[in-house]
Amino acid sequence: MYQKLFIILTNIFSLGLIQLLSFLLWSEMTMAQGKSGYVPPPPAKERRQSVTSGGSRGCPNQRDVSLTLLVPSYHIPTTISPHPTLLLYIDNIPSQPLLFTLVEPGVSEPLLKNKLTVKRPGIIQINLPSDSPTLEVNKEYYWTVSILCNEKRPSENAYARAVIKRIPLTAELRQKLNATTNTLTQAQIYAQSGIWYDAITTSYQAYIEAPNSNAPAYFWQLLQQIGLKSRLIEKFANHR
Repeated sequence: MYQKLFIILTNIFSLGLIQLLSFLLWSEMTMAQGKSGYVPPPPAKERRQSVTSGGSRGCPNQRDVSLTLLVPSYHIPTTISPHPTLLLYIDNIPSQPLLFTLVEPGVSEPLLKNKLTVKRPGIIQINLPSDSPTLEVNKEYYWTVSILCNEKRPSENAYARAVIKRIPLTAELRQKLNATTNTLTQAQIYAQSGIWYDAITTSYQAYIEAPNSNAPAYFWQLLQQIGLKSRLIEKFANHR
């Protein structure tokens, strides 16, 4: 009896310690970013992986190709857009096309399914068309990018998958965004509000618009915050 009680108390303590450490890590990151960096949302009671990958590392008769979705892995990233833009990085040009799918959990048929042809390595933008199904507020979705090594055997396809959740646009955030037309400033507003997808895509847009400004440094800062290595970020710059 006492042994079972000890095990139960130990498990409760361990779960509490994990949640405490997660909260302390979040607090430290939040304070470290100051007023300009990405402020992630508070950790949920149940920590959840938001990025997964798998499958073959490369297709036959071609160099290995790896996919990197530009999203954090330690919490569910959000957007306020009904048709957001998604970013990924690919290090080589695959001989096969990419397949993009958007799925609502519990629904068998994808909401959106498109083939993409990669013409150069680097950052790829995936724009959800305005006539595609709208992301509903407060609902999570999965988006997946696969290299179609074998359409008949999906298990042989290299893939990366991430979660996206649309949240409501608050009156306060709308007011802040409407108060400026500067793309970089808008990216910083999104980042400070913890809205990852809109922060990273808007900062990349600022990067494209003004490559000799502070925008590239801010874009890299956001990527560094979610754990992407500096050497990878340098590749982003080279392949932009």
